[in-house]
Amino acid sequence: MLAGSMILLVRHAEKPPESDGGTGLSPMGQARAEGYAAYFPALPLDGSGGPDYLFASHESEKSDRPHLTLQPLADRLGLEVDTDYSNKHDAKLAKHLRDSPELDGKNIVVCWHHGRILDLAEELLHHHPSPDPDWPQEWPDDVFGWLLWMSFDASGAPTPATRCYR
Repeated sequence: MLAGSMILLVRHAEKPPESDGGTGLSPMGQARAEGYAAYFPALPLDGSGGPDYLFASHESEKSDRPHLTLQPLADRLGLEVDTDYSNKHDAKLAKHLRDSPELDGKNIVVCWHHGRILDLAEELLHHHPSPDPDWPQEWPDDVFGWLLWMSFDASGAPTPATRCYR
């Protein structure tokens, strides 16, 4: 139900040039991943003061960037990155997050691919409209730094704190 939970949803960090054909992060992407490791624990989150759970889309033959983006944060916090769900299974991940009582009241960071990230957000909001009038309708190809901050009340409905930070 996500009662009292917060979900912070980000896109994976920057990828290497197409000519490299790699599945990893560029030097800028690695710097962003390291920055997230310092940034997320310092956010004023409810409860523990830091993320409790980390999720990233499963590695594909084209990309392991979501996992690599969260790994420095996982290392810092002593957490595992759950990569059980592939990018196209955003609805399954959202259902798992909504239906897992152990996630109620927890702070969760999810890193996803930009082509499906807004679909995942819509599923997490359980088809409630975002209270943020500036909520994006699409995620541009060249944007890596947005943060979708989703806050849920005791009934699991999105609160006015649900925002897109650009």
